[in-house]
Amino acid sequence: MLERFYGTGWLGPARRFAFCEKAVVTVEWVALAAGLTVGAIAISYIVMNGLKAPANHIVNQLSP
Repeated sequence: MLERFYGTGWLGPARRFAFCEKAVVTVEWVALAAGLTVGAIAISYIVMNGLKAPANHIVNQLSP
């Protein structure tokens, strides 16, 4: 009976996974990892741009 709903072949396991509880947990972990990655990139960008002026100041002080 479930074969009629889920189908057979390569799409059946994908549909079964999409409708099971494990799929929800997987999607949550993927979304969490993506959010952390975007946050890390954003913080890195802000820090690197914020340190450009102090780094140039140090370079000017160290140059003869």
